[in-house]
Amino acid sequence: MAVDVERADSGRDVPLAVTLEAAGTRTVLQLPVGVESAELTVDVPEPKLWWPTGYGEPALYAVHVQLHADGVQPTLDTWSKRLGFRTVELDTRRDEVGHAFTFVINGRRIFVKGANWI
Repeated sequence: MAVDVERADSGRDVPLAVTLEAAGTRTVLQLPVGVESAELTVDVPEPKLWWPTGYGEPALYAVHVQLHADGVQPTLDTWSKRLGFRTVELDTRRDEVGHAFTFVINGRRIFVKGANWI
């Protein structure tokens, strides 16, 4: 999992610290004065996969990102979401009637109900 950090106040002389917590792992990135962007990553080994309704459990992970000035409290900003891990492919191989139009989620062919607009 990766978080891209872009500093909007490039003229400020304040070092920042970004904390990423996900799947039981906590990582801190120091963003010194003069550095405008960076990437913060957390490895989630063998995550449980998110599945659509009717195909399995929608495993979700809590993700929290915090921004601190000088790497200490108080927190300047926070972002929290629940995210799922999955692979999505669209199979459009030639078939007996033209071309397939099948979604493949986590390696499994899925019948998607409703409309699909690409």
